[in-house]
Amino acid sequence: MPPKTASELKEQGNEKFKRRLYKEAAELYRKAESIAPREAVYPSNLSAAHYELGDYAASLQAIQRAFENIPSTEDVSPLAIRLSTRLAKVLSHGVRDGSISSEMLKDTSEMLSRISTLAENPDFGQELGAAWKDWRRVESEKERVSRGAAGAKAHLSSLPILRKSANPGIEYFSIGHDNPMSIIDDWGPDVPDPMNLKSLPPSHLSNLSFLFGGVGDARHVFSSIIGLHRAYGRLARDKQSHLNTHLTLLDIHPTALARDLCIFFLLDELILDESDEEAKTETLATLFYVFLGVVIPPYCYEKFRGVVRIALATLQQSPPKLPAWVHVTANAIPSILDALRLWDAEIAGKTTEGMLQNHQEDVAELLQHASELIHEPITVPQGLDPDNVDYKALAALSIHVHQTPDEEVIRHLAPRIGPCPGLNVPRERKLWLKDAREMMLGAMLLASQASGDSADSTPKELKKENSWYDDMSVYVPPGSLRKRHPAFDELWAKVNARKPGTTGNIKGLVQKARTHVLDDWKPNPTLFDRVMAESEFYPLTKFKIIGSVVTQIFEFNDRFGLAASKEDMNDSPCYTTAKVFFTAVANGIKALQGRIKLEVLKGDLIYELASMTLSADHHRPEEFPRAYTRMWLSNVPDYTHGLLNMVLFAAPGLEDVPGAMVAANCLLNSPVWKNDAQFCHQYTLLLPAQVPKFLGCRLVQAGPHKLTKLSRLPTPLPLTQLASHDELKTWLCRVLFSTLISGRTSFGQMDRIHTPNNLTAFIVLVLHLHSVGFPSHWLSGFLSSVLANNLVSDVAPYQGDYPTPTSEHSRRVTQRKVNLEPWHADLEHILVTAYDALPFPIALPQDFASSEADIATYEVEIPAHNVSPAAGLDSHQQTYPVVSLLFYNSRTLYSADDFAENMHSLLEGTFKASADVQIITTIQSLDLTKTSGCCRVSWRMARARTAKMAREGWVMAPFRQDIRRSLLWQPVPAVQWKEQTLEA
Repeated sequence: MPPKTASELKEQGNEKFKRRLYKEAAELYRKAESIAPREAVYPSNLSAAHYELGDYAASLQAIQRAFENIPSTEDVSPLAIRLSTRLAKVLSHGVRDGSISSEMLKDTSEMLSRISTLAENPDFGQELGAAWKDWRRVESEKERVSRGAAGAKAHLSSLPILRKSANPGIEYFSIGHDNPMSIIDDWGPDVPDPMNLKSLPPSHLSNLSFLFGGVGDARHVFSSIIGLHRAYGRLARDKQSHLNTHLTLLDIHPTALARDLCIFFLLDELILDESDEEAKTETLATLFYVFLGVVIPPYCYEKFRGVVRIALATLQQSPPKLPAWVHVTANAIPSILDALRLWDAEIAGKTTEGMLQNHQEDVAELLQHASELIHEPITVPQGLDPDNVDYKALAALSIHVHQTPDEEVIRHLAPRIGPCPGLNVPRERKLWLKDAREMMLGAMLLASQASGDSADSTPKELKKENSWYDDMSVYVPPGSLRKRHPAFDELWAKVNARKPGTTGNIKGLVQKARTHVLDDWKPNPTLFDRVMAESEFYPLTKFKIIGSVVTQIFEFNDRFGLAASKEDMNDSPCYTTAKVFFTAVANGIKALQGRIKLEVLKGDLIYELASMTLSADHHRPEEFPRAYTRMWLSNVPDYTHGLLNMVLFAAPGLEDVPGAMVAANCLLNSPVWKNDAQFCHQYTLLLPAQVPKFLGCRLVQAGPHKLTKLSRLPTPLPLTQLASHDELKTWLCRVLFSTLISGRTSFGQMDRIHTPNNLTAFIVLVLHLHSVGFPSHWLSGFLSSVLANNLVSDVAPYQGDYPTPTSEHSRRVTQRKVNLEPWHADLEHILVTAYDALPFPIALPQDFASSEADIATYEVEIPAHNVSPAAGLDSHQQTYPVVSLLFYNSRTLYSADDFAENMHSLLEGTFKASADVQIITTIQSLDLTKTSGCCRVSWRMARARTAKMAREGWVMAPFRQDIRRSLLWQPVPAVQWKEQTLEA
């Protein structure tokens, strides 16, 4: 075959270009140029392909070669005008994203001076003039943007990412429920995922770093120390010398961190090993009872209060003289001190009797929660004796059977009870399926009982103490301490001696021992935060603690070969289990002294991760890690927009080492999901297979009944591995619209789904997409259409009940222009704040503020009597992060509820008063609780916009996105909006 001509190669390239195969088109254009290097059209076409690929530097070079082949007399030709337009765009995007350097600009200065005058001629079209106007703006801002980028990133990271709730209080979780894991070995007993430390080079070994988000009771930290110690012992001596590890313990609740810190002090006593044997036993008992007990013995209580006082004194020193292996960030100290002072002063009004009464597992409550999940009452199947049913198993199996697909029920039951009626007789079919599911539930319960596989999975080594606990609700102290407890020795001897399933005459001993507990034992102070301590309520501890938490530690010990003597296990099973565990933790810290640091960091997980990614976490020492080998986020994603925010804020902070991963579990709503695809789609609006090409990370696994695990991909990815321009625009529209108008979550305690991301999160998403590899002009073009309010789309927001059906992914409506102007006030303060950090150029509307100095924070005080029932302050709905702020012109005929109910019409542009409303999703602070007698809300807005609203008589009201209702009886007039001063 004869070699192709340059013209033929160009035509083939044009075909590829039309099909958006830009990389292949570029190769063909390059070959054509090599054949005919004196022709301008081939490098011109090549510049177009490079531009579409987002390779602005290569496009600039191709444009320069093209102009070198165009005589100056032909500068007004159509080809020259197209090149001139493209050149201005290339410069705007390439200079702003840093791919075109100052040196490259100098090299093209002659070409620029030659053709820039073309833009002044209106006869050459509006596009040419607009492109050069944009470039001149980018050029004029170049130095300012370069100086201000770091500050803009810091300011962006300080903006709220999530919507607020009516009650800003934080729920305190004291005793965790996860199986302990060693983060370098596994994500729990059923998810092995070992890291091979032996294969890591010294540079990686010396920078091992692990983040525990929502660290809670730090069980995973303790178990990971055990795993690290074991791995350290297996390394060759030369590699041991390089090992250094940093563990970041992050939690939003200071009380959890205060509790962990007190346990660190107790561990430090074990490490120093300066006590006699009984004192050491007392320290271990204090660790045990504080970590796992609802009430604690008096000597442990006094020991703990001594530790609290040491912690108080230590943290008030400057700098704090903590154990060498512990660091507490300065901003965490004040709130930790507050928790410690609460415990030091004792918990007033709370009794041991009250603690134990609230510790009894409530079967009715358990069944009620399960009923809420399946939206129907749970009953014992016909033919089973209600007195002999394991109700915990009944609740769990009822949920399982309810979620079993109809097809599977039919497949199993039709051979036994006859065929299922068809879809054409829905009533008969529904009754058949109801009866079939009841039969299935009964069979599963009987099978569970026959196999002995009940909901109680307590190991045989703990069963006798479990029997003791049923009577006493406290653990058996070790033998050397039992002599301090009337009737304990004799009672335990009788319980320990009797055969399983038998009862003895121990009522008198139980009564004597319980009287001692009620009179002398103390409520575990670490189960109280200040809110709980000052309320009439007790901590929620209605679960079988030996069958769950103690069993989990027992199984971890077994998994890691941490043996206890048979004599010790017979003497005090639960205490010995904890003793073995915490002794191993202390031994690990001691062996790794100088090689391990535990950082106590208080903050919101999303905010802290964003600050680290943007290098804006100035409250942490500079030498501390900003990227991590592995991260465990617990089930914090359940509350913080799930998988999407794991991708945006956690995955970018993973180190580039083998085995690096971020993982989380689902606890809040795991029974509500039909399948893994729905779980992924709810938060990302993507199907699992699409996650890499849109979000630039590898979805190792994700689902409600297994861990969500993510790893990094080497970004930026080539355009061939990314979604197409049309796919990206469609998805961005879907994410944007769902951010503005959300679906409805359940009001149940255990099936609610939170998607709280606000417009700041959306802007962060767009920035993330640039780092993934999407071209600047794609992202700039999308945001510019939002700001120019000329976005056209064929997708619409989902407004139904959560979870969102995966069928929404393919749903389309008629193409139409949407109306985004009601959200411009929110976008204004976000984009003006972030402007210098944007890696692509955008033109802010003329009525937007020009700098962050033009943005102010405003606050209003709202009388408690003005808060409406829609705030849900008498229910758990008060914590739903669903609140936005509504601003509207009071001279319209509409109320706050009218606007709230018509969010969709506002977006569609069909609501008559669209020009008289603005919605702020990014609220600075909000507290509508009535405890202080006055409620407060604050937000950021441009001063000029606020002044205009005041002149025109605008008002403000918070409203709930989910139920579309205002939270105030009367909105707040603009004259009451007060600008916060720097001092405030």
